[in-house]
Amino acid sequence: MLICFLFFANNAWSQKVEVMNASGKVYQEGKKFAFIEPVTDTKGYEFVGSVKATIRNKKSIISTLFFAIKEKANKLGANCYKVQSFSREDSLKDAVLILDCYVASDSLIDVNFNNHEKNVVFIFGEEKKDPTDTYRFNLNDEKKEITSGSYYRYDLREGEELKINKGGFTGASMWINWKKNKPAIFLTLSGFQVTDVGLGGGETVTTFSTGGLNQVNISLGYLLTQLLIQSR
Repeated sequence: MLICFLFFANNAWSQKVEVMNASGKVYQEGKKFAFIEPVTDTKGYEFVGSVKATIRNKKSIISTLFFAIKEKANKLGANCYKVQSFSREDSLKDAVLILDCYVASDSLIDVNFNNHEKNVVFIFGEEKKDPTDTYRFNLNDEKKEITSGSYYRYDLREGEELKINKGGFTGASMWINWKKNKPAIFLTLSGFQVTDVGLGGGETVTTFSTGGLNQVNISLGYLLTQLLIQSR
């Protein structure tokens, strides 16, 4: 009976990662996995392959798929990616993410990093779209609300200090200051997988959590902005 239970439990959380259209070239294992901006000139980037990840019955689907692909792509030598496609079949409880993976020199990765928007804060709720599931927070004491499957974008003004609060007077708060060329910051209100935080360029970042606000890996954050809906 126990063996049977374990079999069905594993099947319910099954995950598969596969490489498609691999270049066949051998590269040194990568560490970074930067989101390639559409405006970035990718001349000099080498295509490594498309990596497809499929998962079933997992709450944090996008983040789980992303880190599974990153692990496989890094082993192939890739250090950056473009989004090819994402699909979620609720009837089958399956989700599929495909990323086109590339390898580029550190100098090219830094050029791409400089193409990222600066002094922007992105705030996410839960990944899966559900208009009945809402997340409330305050920006400079002004009440805001987003639904599951969406995100809120805030552009810092020069010299501004932004206060973000979740949970009211007794909840979690943080302050974010404008700074010249400050990288975008990605936060989650729902606590989905946020490990492996890094800027994706030549810099590092100190991660933080205030009990209700968690920082998201920048490369995952940019992926989420491509797949989720911006709240109005």
